[in-house]
Amino acid sequence: MTMRDEFGRVVPGSQQHASYRSSSRGGGGSGRLPSGPGGLMDGPLSSDRGASGRVGSGGGRPRSSSAISRRDRKDSDDGGARGGRKSRAAENLPPTYRAWEDVRTSPSGLPEEWTRYLPRPLACRRLHLRDGGGEDYANYVRSYCTELSQGFFNAHLDDEWFRLLYSPAYRRASVLQNRERKRGEGAVLRAELQRDSEGFLAECRLGIGRPLGSKKGKRGAAGDDGDDGHNDSGGHGGRRRTGGAVPRTHLLSGHGGNVLRISQVPEWATDGHVAAALAEFGGKTSAAAQSQSGGSGQGPMRVCRAPVGRDNGGTLGSEDLNVKEGVNSLVRTCWAIFPSEDSKDETLDNLSKANFESTRHRHPDSSLELDVDCSDSFGRTEVDADGRGGAPPDNSAVPTRRCTVLVGAERSIVPIVLSAAVSVAARVQKDLSSARVIGKFLDASGNMPTGLRLEDLLREAFQDEDSYSNKDSSAPSKEEDMLDVCIAYLRRVHLFIFYTGQMANTEGELTAGLPGGTMHLRLRDADTILKETTEDRGISSETSDRTSDLLVNRLDTAIDNAIEYCKNKAQSDGIVVNAETDMKALEIEKEDDSEKRNWLDNHTLLDADGRARCSFHFCRKLFKDKTFLHKHLVKKHPEFLIAEQAKCHDRYMMEAWESSTRRPLPQIAIDCGHYGLHACTIKGKVPSVEDPEPVLREREEERYKAQKEEAAKAEEERLARERREYHDNAEDGEGLHKRPQQNHNSNFVDVDDVKDEKVKVMFEVVEFPSKKKKKKRRKLI
Repeated sequence: MTMRDEFGRVVPGSQQHASYRSSSRGGGGSGRLPSGPGGLMDGPLSSDRGASGRVGSGGGRPRSSSAISRRDRKDSDDGGARGGRKSRAAENLPPTYRAWEDVRTSPSGLPEEWTRYLPRPLACRRLHLRDGGGEDYANYVRSYCTELSQGFFNAHLDDEWFRLLYSPAYRRASVLQNRERKRGEGAVLRAELQRDSEGFLAECRLGIGRPLGSKKGKRGAAGDDGDDGHNDSGGHGGRRRTGGAVPRTHLLSGHGGNVLRISQVPEWATDGHVAAALAEFGGKTSAAAQSQSGGSGQGPMRVCRAPVGRDNGGTLGSEDLNVKEGVNSLVRTCWAIFPSEDSKDETLDNLSKANFESTRHRHPDSSLELDVDCSDSFGRTEVDADGRGGAPPDNSAVPTRRCTVLVGAERSIVPIVLSAAVSVAARVQKDLSSARVIGKFLDASGNMPTGLRLEDLLREAFQDEDSYSNKDSSAPSKEEDMLDVCIAYLRRVHLFIFYTGQMANTEGELTAGLPGGTMHLRLRDADTILKETTEDRGISSETSDRTSDLLVNRLDTAIDNAIEYCKNKAQSDGIVVNAETDMKALEIEKEDDSEKRNWLDNHTLLDADGRARCSFHFCRKLFKDKTFLHKHLVKKHPEFLIAEQAKCHDRYMMEAWESSTRRPLPQIAIDCGHYGLHACTIKGKVPSVEDPEPVLREREEERYKAQKEEAAKAEEERLARERREYHDNAEDGEGLHKRPQQNHNSNFVDVDDVKDEKVKVMFEVVEFPSKKKKKKRRKLI
């Protein structure tokens, strides 16, 4: 693999396996990582991380390694993951990293993500014994997998996605922040209803799906203006809709035309880093939006991410880790959500001009390149050498580190049209009751305030009973409209997809998509279509009912499981994640407070007259007393405090990591001798992997046996064919060696062909003439 700089030049030493970060932990995390559950809105998961001038401005000076590493792992006596060897992920990287240039696959196509943590592949049992392995093979495998686990933990300890998985304080803060998002989304949904109730209901109706192959103007095409094309199956017997307008009431607030897709984001670059980089290209419209937000430094947009190291979808609740095993790439996709479409277009125009002026690389999907400054995990630009504000001996600062991501337009949502069996009118009342029960339990577990709950929204939307009495028979019924409002509320507020029974953990997870889709349309005139289909195919009503039961069985089971889960969540009063996680999160919060007091004391210098001075070597400001100084330290230098408080999370994260049975470790390569390298997944609470060589040898033996049997069978067939030919020739009196007659119509002559020739031999007495003696001549004297 070869890496190149901004000008296309090969970076020296990049032909080897590159790693993602330096040994000083220069990447990962955000500009303002959480200090604990106490800083929910401005600490753990807030979108203002790294959006200040300290991160993303690109003006930071290089930093020494002592500033980046907030812990000295060599002196650590905690054991466990931190006691491991130095990971290969500690190698240095070029100043600018591009994920699409880092192809971590071997020439054979096997993943090589493991090479960041270990220098060589795992040997199979046969090779281990042949090479004279001194230890037992099981211990050798356990030691190898543990070494990989330790290196992975140390390499990603400060990464935001890793802390969201294993830090109890982060997990609890994530749930609490999601509750705040629910309240805000519920308020927006209610405001849309109060602004235009008729338009709200019109944009909420889902019974507009057209059948597969129908065209505009035919049955079921009302409200659809798309052309026909290829349809992919999905959902409970449903099919993907190829055109038509998406019901806008079901879209999350701000997810209309205000979204930009940001791909190829490495794991150490946080959402705050990306938001800060995009904010640099905002113009007057973005500045106005930022000023309206109160100048909090969040920028004109918010960023949501797709899950990293976790299976997307299929979970019910944020407390379920659902960790994915065998993760060979931690590169993710995130979305920038702007307050208006004008601010998005302005940012996109400015970024496009910058790409054109710098002659950036053109990508096939018309994506634009964006440089993101991710120099430090916590947004530090200076060095606190001794933990008391002292300058480093060499007067060094934070080394600048950047990555390049791709920015493009977000793809539109393609709804899935449900089957007729799920869309019939007979199911509306049943689905409405189930949706209201699920909404009631989720509102109770999420502590939704009165006035923003589902029942309050339904009461306000359908308070006029006369509006449905005067409508014609073709218009949707009141129950159908109520069901659509319930489905929209569950999707937007609780991130729950009714027709699949799945719940997303975060807004980004819903945007990335769930198995079975996130937007479903009921088939229009489903009763008529189902009846006509049954009559045309000659299917009896009993057979039709049995087929319909097969189609809706998965949906009924998923809804029943969701109701049971939501009921249990509603009964756990006062518990955010679970009892154990909440207790550990509160312990971390107490340790954070104690660490904060110590940090303030260590960075306070008192003069003889009682005045207090900031001890940071790059600040040295003087204040009236310690009270004003402490406010200054917390407000102006919070990145150093957050980095110090992050140590309190390490022990709890290590306990969660070591007790996990599923870890997002990459696949490793096992050397199986002449069978080559094979990728395998590490599993189990004690990291281990199965040796594939015996299975490969058994398969090879079976293959050789099958080939031998085929050869023997072919030999038997040949002998049988020759015997048949012999008997056929014997009946003609020509014998076995009678060669087949040559085709006289062919001009081909075989020069090596044996020809029969007759030779006559005669045995007679033949007299040969005698030889005359030669006379000797006399010599004359």
